[in-house]
Amino acid sequence: MGRFKDGAGSRIVNGKISTLGEYPFMVGIMRGRNVFCGGSLLDANHVLTAAHCDLLQLTIVMGAVDINDSKKVTRHVKSVIRHRQFDNRKLRNDIALLTLDSPVEFTNVVSPVCLHDDVTKDYVGKDVITAGWGRTYYKGPKSPVLQKVTLKLKSLDDCRRNLGVQSPGGVPDHYICAWAPNRDSCAGDSGGPLMLADDGCQIGIVSWGIGCATNTYGVYTRISSFRDWIEKNKVRS
Repeated sequence: MGRFKDGAGSRIVNGKISTLGEYPFMVGIMRGRNVFCGGSLLDANHVLTAAHCDLLQLTIVMGAVDINDSKKVTRHVKSVIRHRQFDNRKLRNDIALLTLDSPVEFTNVVSPVCLHDDVTKDYVGKDVITAGWGRTYYKGPKSPVLQKVTLKLKSLDDCRRNLGVQSPGGVPDHYICAWAPNRDSCAGDSGGPLMLADDGCQIGIVSWGIGCATNTYGVYTRISSFRDWIEKNKVRS
């Protein structure tokens, strides 16, 4: 995650290694040989990620569990659209859309994500999954293989009590919070998807947190709050 006070990045702490094709929409955003953020494939031309990721001179990789797999699919980023009201200090509206330099072909290991866009649904207490190539413990090394972790969704009221003054912008309605003991996303996982465990559809984007696998909740951007923005900017790009 783009962990507050520790810079952007991502990590999965105390997770499990995923299998090839388990998350065919999972994208690694690389600079050089390093994955520094994640994302999700929306369609053949677009990737959804976090606005706080540094989105310049990037390579997109997908269709692999091991980031060094010679069979992975790669693309470059043609354009970046960040939410105009993204606040880098408060990490509000932390969402961005990447357009690829050429379309990807869908296969059994590369296919688009499904999005949950119903703002009326309450998912509090449900199991959710996030995945990434981020750090496996705080300030530790990043994982070369895609890892996943299961967390529990928390209510916004619980999140406000848990984060308190550690969230300088408060806890707006477009946040989702999730947590589980000794498990978390971490630096390098930012921008990756948060999915409902029961159907695998995306409800959030990894945004920020305090450290990794601490007693504070992880914060995610709520997809349903930005569905119109996503659709409008897919057409624009």
